[in-house]
Amino acid sequence: MADTIGAAWAMARYAASAAHPCVVVMPGSQRAAIAGLPPAALRLPESTVEVMDRLGLRRIEDLYPLSRAVLTPRFGPLAARRLAQALGQEAEALSPRQPPPAWLVRQIFAEPISEAEDLARALDLLLPRLCRELALAGRGARRLDLTAYRSDGSLQSLSLGTSRASREAKHLRRLFNEKLPQIDPGFGIEVLTLAAGRSDPLGARQMALPVVAAQGSVERSPQPPAPAPKRKTEQPGPAVTASINATARAAGCAPACAPDGAEDLPDLVDRLGSRLGLAAVRAPRPHESHLPERAFVLAPAGDFPGGDVDLANEDWRKTPRAGLRPLRLLARPEPVEVLSLLPDHPPAQFRWRRVLHQVVRAEGPERLLGEWWQIDPALGDAPPRDYFRVEDQDGRRYWLYRSAGSWFLHGLFG
Repeated sequence: MADTIGAAWAMARYAASAAHPCVVVMPGSQRAAIAGLPPAALRLPESTVEVMDRLGLRRIEDLYPLSRAVLTPRFGPLAARRLAQALGQEAEALSPRQPPPAWLVRQIFAEPISEAEDLARALDLLLPRLCRELALAGRGARRLDLTAYRSDGSLQSLSLGTSRASREAKHLRRLFNEKLPQIDPGFGIEVLTLAAGRSDPLGARQMALPVVAAQGSVERSPQPPAPAPKRKTEQPGPAVTASINATARAAGCAPACAPDGAEDLPDLVDRLGSRLGLAAVRAPRPHESHLPERAFVLAPAGDFPGGDVDLANEDWRKTPRAGLRPLRLLARPEPVEVLSLLPDHPPAQFRWRRVLHQVVRAEGPERLLGEWWQIDPALGDAPPRDYFRVEDQDGRRYWLYRSAGSWFLHGLFG
């Protein structure tokens, strides 16, 4: 409890604990109360908080000496506004009423329905209508809210989310199959509404034109065979293929040379998310760190930009020296016994898990230093690592590093 909405939000999420679940800020003392909290307590975007952390602004009190003219050019107007609202220098209104959804369809029944088959049939009518409205607006649903108004005046509702924007009625209908029985009709349902609580831009997708494969060949959509005169045609080269894919992505369409199964991955994530919740389905995302074990974080699969699998894969392709990193990274580096011709030379042989490997090829070293700017001493004061890519007599490739006189195996190639 505090004088301002921002201070109350910050104290409830960053100052309360199991021992002290209720925190009360005395009137006029919110400035001192939130001073030691992180900038994330000001309801700022994660990207803004990361920039502040890089600049050493790790507590709200670090922002107090900075004026609005200094904060706005570097962090945007939201940072200055949130700080002023938390300190009570700027008014902030809070309304308990939720804004009405922009896309909503309604089905009114002549008589209340209570059978599961009738409820499913009504949903089959609502979904195509909602998808048509989204298509006209060039958007796709990320969250759907189904609300049943019962004859006794009560409500029954359920929601589901998608990993990417979608307006495919059949796919969305499959996601409702397991959740629809959760609605209790009671004495009957008089009105059923379906709303897109959250939506993202979604361009048109062309499914019938020729698909340009990655090798430059042309694969046409499945059609009944028909006799046609043979004639010589030019195959598009790699430059043409890249141009087509870039144009498709810019237009909001899926790239023509998407890998096999890439289009099915978001559907799989949606099905798992409908059962387990989208927050429980996680995938690795790049993180700004040159240390291998910190170069990625596990984030909900629905948090990828626009839910686009190809854009998520491009994030990995943009990482520096991506081709020099192993496909499999061990959860923890495992110690190995190494024999080298000289102290600074690559390994000549190493023993890992009681198996001796003779090294026939080696590349390196690649030196990685500790992140001196981190507050945690384990990260900032970590000793340097010299990484080597080695290949044994059986053709297997390993990622070894030397640190403080000891050797460790950190990853496997292939």
